[in-house]
Amino acid sequence: LAFPGTTIPNWRTNTSCPLPCPANQHYTECVSGCPATCANTALKATCNKPCVEGCTCEDGTVLDGSGQKCIPQKNCGCKDEQGNYFEAGSTWMNSQCTKAYQCMGNNNLITKDVTCGSKGYCSTANNQYQCSCSTGSGTCKTASQTINNPNEYILCSC
Repeated sequence: LAFPGTTIPNWRTNTSCPLPCPANQHYTECVSGCPATCANTALKATCNKPCVEGCTCEDGTVLDGSGQKCIPQKNCGCKDEQGNYFEAGSTWMNSQCTKAYQCMGNNNLITKDVTCGSKGYCSTANNQYQCSCSTGSGTCKTASQTINNPNEYILCSC
C-alpha cells in the first residue's frame, strides 16, 4: 500500500509490468503533477501537486497545446493578451477586428493594428473573427492575407 506522493522504488521494469510511453516520452516513478506545457512552461516549478508514476517528456521537449504529445519547446505556439493559446503558424483577429495576430512559434507573436474600413464590420465564421462587407458586395482580406504586408491595414474594399 502506498500513499499519494510516495513511490515504491524500482518495482516496474522493462520486462516486469512495463508502462509503454508515447514518442518523445519515457517512464519515471515520479512525474510532476503539473508537467510543463507549451501554454505554461513554468508550471512545473510552481507545482504543489504530488508526483505520480507515468510518462514524462524527454529533455528539451514539453507537452503541446493538446497536452497529448511532447514537442521541442521551440515548436510551441503563442498566447494572446487574454492568455489564449494558439498553435505555431496560426493567424487570427481579436473580437473587435482591430488587431491581427500571427504566431511565429515559441511565443513569438506578431501583432498588427487593422480595421474593417468604413463599410466593413466585424463578424465570426468557423469560430474566428473576420471582417465582412456590410453592403453585401466587395471583398475583405483575412488576418493571414494581410499580416505580413506592413502597408495594408484596411481589410475591406466594399
